[in-house]
Amino acid sequence: IAHTERQVRDGELTHLQPFDALAHRVDSGLALLIAASYARDAAANAAFPGATAWRHPLPSAALRPGGQERLHIAYVSADWTARSAVGRALRGGIAAHRRDKVLVSCYSLRNQRAMGDGAEKRAALLAVAERVHELDQATDWESARRINEDGVHVLINLNGYTNSARNEVFALSPAPVQVLVQGFAGTMGAEYIHYNLLDPVQAPPEHARFYSEKLMLLPVSAFRGEGSGLEDVLQGERKREARRALGIPEDRFVAANLNRPFKLEPRIFETWMGFLRRTAGVETLFWMFRWPEALAAE
Repeated sequence: IAHTERQVRDGELTHLQPFDALAHRVDSGLALLIAASYARDAAANAAFPGATAWRHPLPSAALRPGGQERLHIAYVSADWTARSAVGRALRGGIAAHRRDKVLVSCYSLRNQRAMGDGAEKRAALLAVAERVHELDQATDWESARRINEDGVHVLINLNGYTNSARNEVFALSPAPVQVLVQGFAGTMGAEYIHYNLLDPVQAPPEHARFYSEKLMLLPVSAFRGEGSGLEDVLQGERKREARRALGIPEDRFVAANLNRPFKLEPRIFETWMGFLRRTAGVETLFWMFRWPEALAAE
């Protein structure tokens, strides 16, 4: 932490990345400064002769109440494949947009961990969006120019500071409103990201000063799960059959934490242990993803 604080004071790009800072006991103020160092780095990487960030006028009258133009919302992500929980979850939300009011586009970035999934990914996106554009081979400037020329009003960043993100595209400000959603539950520390969609658990209102963006807090959870939310809940014999297929006795309570091991940090681990202690009189199955042997032993 001391090394990171020194790097921040010296205006350097910190070795501790914003995503990793979320998994450590890093002070919220320091986490903002770490993010800001990466935001500046993205802006510097995007800058070259002739590639200046766009400046946007006020929204046109056509977008105001009673106007005729549809609001053009575009989602940018490297996580559209079936392997990504974010990609699978967001499809249901994207499909819920009112098409008489909203034009929906999806821009796909190159995912370094899921190469070769192009056909499956494109078919899934075309089922929920009117326009799908591949930016795998495009430079940051070419990508930003395409988004700007497409007339996007609201540009959604679904990666934040995660794998395969290209925040340089956002640093060029191709859209007048740019929003962070779902993929990264921290702050971008970037003046070119205007809003952050979170909830009061992720971001208590009194912590707003630790975010560079204006917070948009949903009343329940800002993290969308898979499906439309209207799927049938298994009941009766269907539920019993599903439990038998998984070897679960009918009277057994099942709890699950389906996250990667690094997210089960000491505070969360103790929360789960407290839950199991309080339910000691109930036979409980606790489901987790399989851990590497060395980590499980620890």
